[in-house]
Amino acid sequence: MAILNPDTINKWEMELIESLAAALDVREVRNLFQDKYGLRLKENLESERGGIVAINNRIVYELRFKAITSFSIVIDRFGNFQGFGGTHAQDAVNEDRPGSDTMLSDPEVIGRKEKELINAIASGLNLEGLGTLFGKEFKLQGLGDPQFESGDLVVFKGQAGFQLNFETPLNFSIVVDRNGNYMRFGDINQPPAAADKVADTGALNLAPDDGSSQSIP
Repeated sequence: MAILNPDTINKWEMELIESLAAALDVREVRNLFQDKYGLRLKENLESERGGIVAINNRIVYELRFKAITSFSIVIDRFGNFQGFGGTHAQDAVNEDRPGSDTMLSDPEVIGRKEKELINAIASGLNLEGLGTLFGKEFKLQGLGDPQFESGDLVVFKGQAGFQLNFETPLNFSIVVDRNGNYMRFGDINQPPAAADKVADTGALNLAPDDGSSQSIP
């Protein structure tokens, strides 16, 4: 038997969640996201609401956001996928160009043709499949197909290869406790109650004050 109109609860819960999202230290969220996934968030975070949830018999808040992140892939000259951003960071490097005093070809022609080559490779990719790979690798929910941004020739494990850079919109969630402390990133594809146990090793306060973050034991 309801003794209160649920619309009243929903209204004030929404206001609470929106206020919490607006008060987050966005810079710290970006840093935590990069530490967690090895990806950089671009542009401002767009709040997608969230909710009050119980995890391990504790009341916490799950805040959901829409954002844009950038990532890179490396493929070899046979078209084989070799890995994502942080996955190949130790193996893929931009080719050294020591140069000399004897120019044998026009560097503008080389640069233009290299760009045409990179664009042709990117245009032949299955972007839907790449988006699926991205979701499986990082366990993040992409929104639509990734968009090609740029690329270059790289040396990968001693062989010539191609690095292609993309942007993709995505949803993610972050869980904070009632003191504003960071607990973990949530799985956007599962309800918070089904999430893994939250570690009790400490927390990071996400409420902005003087521009610095505070570690709370």
